[in-house]
Amino acid sequence: MAYRDAFDSAVKVNIVGDAAAATALQNKSVEEAAEELSPRPAEASHPLSVTVEVPYKGGSFILRFLLMLKLNVISVEGSGTSRAQEVLAGLFAHDDGSHSPNPANTQWLTSKSLSWDESLPGRTPILAY
Repeated sequence: MAYRDAFDSAVKVNIVGDAAAATALQNKSVEEAAEELSPRPAEASHPLSVTVEVPYKGGSFILRFLLMLKLNVISVEGSGTSRAQEVLAGLFAHDDGSHSPNPANTQWLTSKSLSWDESLPGRTPILAY
């Protein structure tokens, strides 16, 4: 939103996903919700996500922000061009998306370390934050 307000009114922001599933999770614990949403609870993401379409000269790219419930991490996936990866790479110095930013995740990740498994959203080839 700040990018759109400052630079380009063509930036589009949307909330996408299954609103009914999100409503059904309101009174559940994170553990219950994660187990209900995925056979591998560590990979469960909230049924709603935010997409941001960013235009640039020559095209556009989409960033999709997902809340990983059990991991308590916002992951970002990009699509459209390598431009999405370039934008994400500039957000945090030395963060290439290969490790979880939350040290508590070692118990949930299959590697039993902070290594971000390639099956998780935002890992390959785009970055996770």
